[in-house]
Amino acid sequence: MFQDIKTLDTAINDTVENDGFWPDLSITDFVKTCRIPPVYNAEQERNMLIMAMSGVNIELSSFKERAIANNQRHSSDIGMTYGTESATTVQYKQAVYQRAKASLLVHFATLSRKDEAENLAKESTETNESLMALSQHAIRNILGIPMATVRLL
Repeated sequence: MFQDIKTLDTAINDTVENDGFWPDLSITDFVKTCRIPPVYNAEQERNMLIMAMSGVNIELSSFKERAIANNQRHSSDIGMTYGTESATTVQYKQAVYQRAKASLLVHFATLSRKDEAENLAKESTETNESLMALSQHAIRNILGIPMATVRLL
């Protein structure tokens, strides 16, 4: 009888190197913090983390340029520090992790045809939107943009 048991993945570098301004990211920290289900292999987790990191870095490129122009060479130099990390760094990780998790969870519906996958597929749009909203909320915090803005057209 066949049983689908997750086996250990081949060793993969746990750290995803960033651009020097934003922090390097740990796959283990991402999996632990976001409670990623064990159905994914390390390469999928790494790829989604890289894709999310790249997207968030693009959205925050003007913020990074302004910070560097103000002699702030790392995100850890910006904002209040809580423990070992600045609020900016924590929010950056939130933006990347939630975006990566959204991508992974949407991908799950394509991995299995079991009932739970069908249910997840039905909910995946809502889940994706909620996680992406958390990511955007963190980005808006970094940029200093309130959650509700009004513009004169």
